[in-house]
Amino acid sequence: MIGDEPALPDGPAPGRDKGRSQTLAEYTLEELIARWEEFFSEMGLESEIIGLADRYPDERSLKVRFEDLNRFDTDMSIHLLRQPLNVITAGEEAIRRVVPPTEESLEIHLRVTGVPRDSRVQIRDLRAKHLGRFIAVEGLVRKATEVRPMVIDALFQCLRCGTVIKEPQEGQAFREPLECYEDQGGCKRSANATKFKLLGEASRFTDTQKIEVQEAPEGLRGGEEPQRLTAFTEDDLTGKITPGMRAILNGILRSSQKGKPGQKSTLFDIMLDVNSIEFEQVEFEEIEVTADDVKRIEAEAADPDLYRKIVASIAPSIYGLSTEKEALAMQLFSGVPKLMPDGRRIRGDLHLLLVGDPGTAKSELLSYMSRLSPRGIYATGKAASAAGLTAAAVRDEFGEGRWTLEAGALVLADKGLAAIDEIDKMNPQDRSAIHEAMEQQRVSVAKAGITAVLQARCAVLAAANPKFGRFDETKYISEQIDLPPTLLSVAGDSPVLVRRGGQIESTTMANLVDPYYKSGHEDQPVDVKDIEVASLEPGTLRISWRPVSYVFRHGFNQPLLRIHLETGRHVTVTPGHSIYGFRNGRVVAIASNHLRVGDYVAIPRRIPAALAGPMEYILPRELLRLPSELREGIYLHGVPDTVFERLSGLPPHWRTRQMLSLDRADELDDSELRKCTLHVYGGSGASMPTVVPVDGRLMRFLGYFVAEGSALISGSRSHVISFALGPKDQAIVDDLHAISRGLFGAEISHHRYGTAWKSVLSNKVVFLFLVHVLGIALGAHNKRVPQVVLNSSPDLQLEFVHAYWAGDAGVTVSRTLMSDLLYMFLFDGKVASTHFDGKARTAFIRGRPITSHGVYQLVSPRPPRFTNRGYYANLPKHLVLDMFKSVSDVDIARDFTGVWLTAAARASSRTGDGGVS
Repeated sequence: MIGDEPALPDGPAPGRDKGRSQTLAEYTLEELIARWEEFFSEMGLESEIIGLADRYPDERSLKVRFEDLNRFDTDMSIHLLRQPLNVITAGEEAIRRVVPPTEESLEIHLRVTGVPRDSRVQIRDLRAKHLGRFIAVEGLVRKATEVRPMVIDALFQCLRCGTVIKEPQEGQAFREPLECYEDQGGCKRSANATKFKLLGEASRFTDTQKIEVQEAPEGLRGGEEPQRLTAFTEDDLTGKITPGMRAILNGILRSSQKGKPGQKSTLFDIMLDVNSIEFEQVEFEEIEVTADDVKRIEAEAADPDLYRKIVASIAPSIYGLSTEKEALAMQLFSGVPKLMPDGRRIRGDLHLLLVGDPGTAKSELLSYMSRLSPRGIYATGKAASAAGLTAAAVRDEFGEGRWTLEAGALVLADKGLAAIDEIDKMNPQDRSAIHEAMEQQRVSVAKAGITAVLQARCAVLAAANPKFGRFDETKYISEQIDLPPTLLSVAGDSPVLVRRGGQIESTTMANLVDPYYKSGHEDQPVDVKDIEVASLEPGTLRISWRPVSYVFRHGFNQPLLRIHLETGRHVTVTPGHSIYGFRNGRVVAIASNHLRVGDYVAIPRRIPAALAGPMEYILPRELLRLPSELREGIYLHGVPDTVFERLSGLPPHWRTRQMLSLDRADELDDSELRKCTLHVYGGSGASMPTVVPVDGRLMRFLGYFVAEGSALISGSRSHVISFALGPKDQAIVDDLHAISRGLFGAEISHHRYGTAWKSVLSNKVVFLFLVHVLGIALGAHNKRVPQVVLNSSPDLQLEFVHAYWAGDAGVTVSRTLMSDLLYMFLFDGKVASTHFDGKARTAFIRGRPITSHGVYQLVSPRPPRFTNRGYYANLPKHLVLDMFKSVSDVDIARDFTGVWLTAAARASSRTGDGGVS
């Protein structure tokens, strides 16, 4: 036997007989190392270990399935469960022997996964017999600290003789030398006869993270309180778990003595030293289904009255409320979440709000549903806070004074149901915090220096009482509950053009205003800075960029008006909102509800272009701004020798291959980065330049992409950008080929599909550049003009428009894209228009069939378009000076926008049935 683990006197090990005696075999260190080497050879893992050495330190763990080890040697696998420290230590030594000799010592970890189910222990069932054993614990992560360094080899200097000695550290308690060790060249003085100085910077550290896992709610019965267990992860396992995640933690159960310093106790706490992490693939706890159960399920499924039975089974002790119970049954099953080709996730969960008189069993229904749902969480509005519902950064004993992240009710109910009673009694600021969780099904945290995104994929069931005690069916629901209209649904898709830091952005009113109201303050103006809008200068009657002083979002519970213009644009406003139009040759403010079909209103004829946009993108700088998991596997090649002379601590093979991890790119200046190329490990092997100029080639590539392109991640490594082109698009095919080679240094492949073309570019760096750096919108209905195009010169914008027009002839299903195109024409003083065709039809563009269910058609700008343009193009100053106020206090709200206008177009229609949707 080796190490500090004593032999555990258990009976014969269960399992298959591999030719050994029925008594569990004992192993020496060398025997264990030899058996591991045989295992690596037999399982073909030697090449994987050598590959790990090449990728070290980016990857430094070898995963081994317990099932494979058990098949190879049953006794050794049982030995791993009983005395894991010895077996894992021997395995890591065997790995070091397989790795070719290098100047640097490689610390590759052995991670054991797939522990058998009989070795998985519920947290509440952990006992003294499990100490020192290799076990698996599954549950829900509740807390997680920041990742911090932990010393593993502490170096001390003896203040008597000056010798530096090493004291290995194990466990969580810090250990100091007992003497100046003679075998390390010391003076052999004891700790009482000398003093030791810790050499912190010279000691060896590893990353560590402390987490707290609790039993999953679906495993509890009745009123049981979930038990919790503290666990520690080290090195490359840190940072992979966030609160709310469901995971299986494999590791060694250890103990630590309770009590304050100097006051030892006979009681011990337990903790898990994590060896590997597996994320749960099953949705709910496994249920053993017998043959009789199967027959009964099939019989119930064949019952035509099954739907009624399901509804009747919801809270059967509550009489009536059949409609409400039917809605609850639908919410319990909900829909199916959809993952779109562009990576967007569309939630399938239904959110439900119950509003009724007091005493109508709302709370009972919520309580029943929270117990019925396998992952149900119940909370009340009076006692709930934003932190308790979403996530909180707390500083307590768990984090030893550090900030830790603690999951709230919506995160803990991930893939389940969260019931919130008396939601109308919640603090408005706390209630607004759940908007993101309900809409996007995630919780973004940026508190106390902690930035994280937690999953909250749950259905929300809420209950509220009427404001005046009884529900009045003749009034709008928004008038009867103390909930802001933002928790209901108000249209916010009106496009707006703004400028930040000299750069133009095209966005929507909701995206612009909503971030300022995350902390509440409904129906109150919020001061803003650094935002400009295109507004009229009263003195010159010219459009210019002026700062916005505040934004304002307010509720409105009456029907809204949607005004359609001859240009194809439309705007939704309140009935009393002023629109500048013409009456008897004068410019006057007309209330929107007084407009008639055929009236003339003012629109801008020109919008000032942006300041100069970026001339080029230095890709390593841009990619470093992305999350580390996105840029994984990207390296710099062709790194100048001067860089290696300056940097230290690099693997020797990096200098030999003149390569460097992208994470070290910030240590190179721009001139050094320009000499390098970008490579993706495991990719096509193509070299991509580190600098992409903003020129006509990039504009045309973006134009083709917006017209006919798509981007998706296929599997875990393949990042694909593809173009669907018609049989007459040979010129586009040739241009894409030349652009891809000249701009990105990558080859684009072209394939024939019948008479059509499909051009495919598989390149991770190009994908990240387009989607995450340039922010290209994915999905046909979400496409828009990229921001880099809006901020380019007119010549470059023209290159984009020509390529876009060649791709789809100005036809799109995206309202946002069409709005952006109309804005671009206004930069050049051209008033273009669009026509919306809502009929489903199939069109042929250069021989390529395109089926649409409502499209926007771009109409080329030309002077005869508006017959009244010559008359109203240059308005007399005295007619309009008194009609325009200063724009320094312009209002921007969810349902309306102050837009200052100078040309004219005919209003073609008016609707009076808009409203809160």
